[in-house]
Amino acid sequence: MFKIYQLKENKKLKIFFDMAINLLGTGVGLAVLNLLIYPNMAKSIGTGMYGQMQSFMAIVYIVCGTLGTSLCSTRLILNYDYEHKKLKGDFNYILLVSLLACVVIVLLALFKAGEKNLLNFLLVSFIGILNCLSNYFIVGLRLHINYGAIFISKILGCLGYFAGFFFFKFTEKWHFVFICASIFELFYYMLNTNLANEPFIKTIMFRKTIKTYTNLNISAFLNKSLSYIDKILLYPLLGGQAVTIYYVASIFGKIVIMTIEPITNVILSYLAKEKNVSKKVWKKYIVISLSSCIVMFFLCNIISAPVIKYLYPQWYILAVTYVPICTFCLIVSAFINLINPLTLKTFEVSKQIFINGAGTVIYCMIFFLFYETYGILGCCYALIASHSIRLLLITMFCLRSFKDAKY
Repeated sequence: MFKIYQLKENKKLKIFFDMAINLLGTGVGLAVLNLLIYPNMAKSIGTGMYGQMQSFMAIVYIVCGTLGTSLCSTRLILNYDYEHKKLKGDFNYILLVSLLACVVIVLLALFKAGEKNLLNFLLVSFIGILNCLSNYFIVGLRLHINYGAIFISKILGCLGYFAGFFFFKFTEKWHFVFICASIFELFYYMLNTNLANEPFIKTIMFRKTIKTYTNLNISAFLNKSLSYIDKILLYPLLGGQAVTIYYVASIFGKIVIMTIEPITNVILSYLAKEKNVSKKVWKKYIVISLSSCIVMFFLCNIISAPVIKYLYPQWYILAVTYVPICTFCLIVSAFINLINPLTLKTFEVSKQIFINGAGTVIYCMIFFLFYETYGILGCCYALIASHSIRLLLITMFCLRSFKDAKY
């Protein structure tokens, strides 16, 4: 009995340690990028160019980040089946197709955004390819729950940011910051995993894998769209300055959301070994997640104004009035992202698609109704309405799943 208790306690400590080290690694990267690299870049490039950078990177994160992360999640979800059946294949084949899709979609998106510079097309496409590869190849470390190695990769990514900033100072091309960071991380993944050596073949699991990957892509795309669509819509409709002000006002809220991702990654890695999630686990998790988000909301509001004044004095007066509402929107989004791994184990991915799709539709409707009158505030109102609908639908589907499953 004591041994069983000890094993449970050791597992809890291991999960906590993995979360802490993954959080630290991601947090350091976010701090370096948002608090050191971005403010110094802002001094060298104008408001319009800075807004363009944020918008173009939003396209990369939505398209390439989604394709890479969804393939990573698919591998985690189906890894038990592949190992049980002793199968290898499918994933590199799907990865190649995903990379081609990255390039085509990014190029079309830039063209629709009005971009005409050939070098921008090439550099942003290259960033997209590297981003997709990095988001997938990290699964080689996550499958073995090796978060110590993931921490090292994040530190290397930080070094990449500094190397890229060095090139930026000489070329004034912001792209090098992201290119160098991705190359440093990807090089480490290639050295420490053997995923690239897997065969380019289809197995008997291919159809199931494609179906899971497609569903996760649609769901993740709709979810990420709500995180980045504001920058994409604000740029052509209200200009680069609006994107810049919105980014500065929401800087700490964005950091919280990005910091949440490593926590959810750890949770999904461990849940991959479980069949379902009980009501008891749900209740405990919601209390902890909600309490954390409330604390983060007040903390972000307290520290945002002085930090923005120090890092972005040129935009402080315009941005500071939007801090409370921008932070509220992003903290609610962070709460939804925190409970997302549990929803993947509670109801079907098709319902995730419906939830995120409904949220995206509500967002677009309200945004286009209010953006001309309220500008950035209209964007925030749309986010609040969207997140409210998503939370309502998640609650409804979870209660129905608990009732049907009776666990």
